[in-house]
Amino acid sequence: LSYRALKDLRKRKKLLAQHGGGAGTSLAVELRNLEERARREAEENMQVRSQARPVRYGDVVQLQHLRTGLYIGVKAKFAAEQQATSRRVELQDGTMASWLTVTPFFSHRKQGELVTFNEMVSLESVKLSEQWNLNYLKYVQETTGEEAYEVNCMKGGRGFYFLLFSRDVPVAVKSS
Repeated sequence: LSYRALKDLRKRKKLLAQHGGGAGTSLAVELRNLEERARREAEENMQVRSQARPVRYGDVVQLQHLRTGLYIGVKAKFAAEQQATSRRVELQDGTMASWLTVTPFFSHRKQGELVTFNEMVSLESVKLSEQWNLNYLKYVQETTGEEAYEVNCMKGGRGFYFLLFSRDVPVAVKSS
C-alpha cells in the first residue's frame, strides 16, 4: 500500500494554510493534481486490500478497527501513557505508521511460512524498525480502580494470537 500522494497533499494544504492560502491558477492546478493523485492512490489501495490471501511470516499487514474503520498505528515520537519507555499506539488513518510486519514469536518458525490459526506471532512496527513490537500492559485505573489494558510499542514486546472473531460482519485477514 502507498500513502505518498496523500501525505504530499496534506503537507501542501498545511503549507498553504500557514501562508494565508495563496492565489493563482498554478496553485489551484497543483492542488487539483495532488488531489487526483491521492484519489488514484486510494483506489489502488482499495484494490490491493480486496485481494484476500493467507498471511505469511514476513508479510506487512494493517490491523483495522471494525467500528471506526481506522487502523492501529504507532506514534513514534510520543511515549505511551502507562509505559514511558514504549511508543504510543493509537487508531489513525492508514499510513506507514500502521504497517506491521508479522514475525514469528518462536524461533522454530521461519520467514515465508504460513501463519496458522491460534499461533503466537509478534507484530513489528515497519516505521520504527526491527525489535519494536506491539505490546500490551495490564494496569489498574486510578480514578475507577478497574483493570484496563494499554496497547503500546516497545523493544521486545509480547506475542499475540490471531483469533476468529465474528459479529455478523464478514472479515478476512489481508496482508498488504
